[in-house]
Amino acid sequence: MRRGEACGLEWEDINLEQGSITVRRSARLLPLSPWLRYIHRYALKQSCQSA
Repeated sequence: MRRGEACGLEWEDINLEQGSITVRRSARLLPLSPWLRYIHRYALKQSCQSA
């Protein structure tokens, strides 16, 4: 099993009775560019102010 597949697991994917794991999704860590970080921080700030 790949690391991204393991990170995407949820309890519903694991069947302890059958001893099986179903891979339905994969998680990947991708680096954010400085511009995307800026946009993300701006969006978080806006959502916190509207709450």
